[in-house]
Amino acid sequence: MFGKIKEVYFYGWQLTKQNLFFMVGLLGGVYLFLAALTYLSSLAIGSFFMGIVTFVLNVFFLSLFFLGLSSIALKLVNKEEFSIKDMYRQWNQVGNIFLSYLIMFFSFMFIHYFFVFFGARTVFSNLFALMGLLLLFVVYLLFFSFINFTIVKHQLKPIKAIQYNFYLVKRNILFLVLFYAFYIGINLAGSLVFYIGLIITLPITFLAQAYLYELLE
Repeated sequence: MFGKIKEVYFYGWQLTKQNLFFMVGLLGGVYLFLAALTYLSSLAIGSFFMGIVTFVLNVFFLSLFFLGLSSIALKLVNKEEFSIKDMYRQWNQVGNIFLSYLIMFFSFMFIHYFFVFFGARTVFSNLFALMGLLLLFVVYLLFFSFINFTIVKHQLKPIKAIQYNFYLVKRNILFLVLFYAFYIGINLAGSLVFYIGLIITLPITFLAQAYLYELLE
């Protein structure tokens, strides 16, 4: 199992090395664009209408860029041609990815408040909180861990994409727990030096995730 995890992350590292300048430039461009949107949002404070407009723009472009990065990652893994245009070719799937994560958000909120409510009534509140966190992690793995790649590749609606995610991962839960433990650990290590290491670790882990998605299929 650990050998397979090593293979997946090594593949992500190899792809990152081969496309380092493109990936760094791409992530840098996305960061600057979103930073500019955030700045515009700060200027809109006090105006309800402009607040709504900037919020919608933020959600749209975050979703669009996430889909674009997912599309490029899959193309890199499958050794297909890609270009900067892939960053916006998935614009018609923005609604699907937004609704999918909206479902995830409300699912997480329900689980969180369920365990907080019942845990607060017992002497085992900390245990209930831990159980809630574990359940959130399991729900994410089962239903949402690869949903971005599924929507990009198969153009599925939210419910179908969630069902497909479950179909892919239901027999590989332990492996995925280890994979995401390394995922978090690698990016935490990358964030230690003023977050500069994330320039390398984010592409590695994201490309490893895309590669794992293709292996599961």
